[in-house]
Amino acid sequence: MAGLFDMLILIAEIIGIGIVGFFLGKIVHRIVVSISRRIVKRTETTIDDYILEAVQKPLEIATIIVCFFILSEFFDNLGTISSMISKYILSILIVLAFYLVSEIIGRFLKGYVADAEKKKLSMDFSLLPFIRQISRVFIPLLGIAIGLSIVGIDLTGLF
Repeated sequence: MAGLFDMLILIAEIIGIGIVGFFLGKIVHRIVVSISRRIVKRTETTIDDYILEAVQKPLEIATIIVCFFILSEFFDNLGTISSMISKYILSILIVLAFYLVSEIIGRFLKGYVADAEKKKLSMDFSLLPFIRQISRVFIPLLGIAIGLSIVGIDLTGLF
């Protein structure tokens, strides 16, 4: 009976950590975005506006996950689940980071083209959509491969 009670306490702690981490992550995200918007408004180019727009959702997810991880480290009785949580959170954060990099590159290229068209630069932009599509596919795939290897999935047969 004690084992069932301990399991219920463990589940309640994880659910509580998840709920508090979610709301704390939302609060931290709003603070970061509001500060970033104030900084971005001061610039003359629109590239940073595009980049801020692209990173908002992945940054929100990342702050929620980081807050969940930080809160989970305060509970000593999570035991082996704590190491699993650490592995999976690291894996998810790596995938998010690679996705974020691909979105930043894509939005940077989009902003660069928009600024160049405003300034009437005579450059050939025909390869930029291709580069953008390549970066949107291969950079997140690399992040997924690294994330899966951290969790313990062997991907050497695919390469």
